[in-house]
Amino acid sequence: MERNRHDQGGTHRLAFERNKKKIFVIQEVCGLCDKPVGFSCKYPHLLSACIDHIIPVN
Repeated sequence: MERNRHDQGGTHRLAFERNKKKIFVIQEVCGLCDKPVGFSCKYPHLLSACIDHIIPVN
């Protein structure tokens, strides 16, 4: 059974994409390792910049 994921469409996804652009502009240091973030690598490269997000179940 395939479930509809709210993080792949709808208002949550639009807000995430907007926030991601803002964060990528101002955030230049990794929050985990304190090293500069390289934006030259693109997804799915393992060193590409990413933003983790969690959508609550409730």
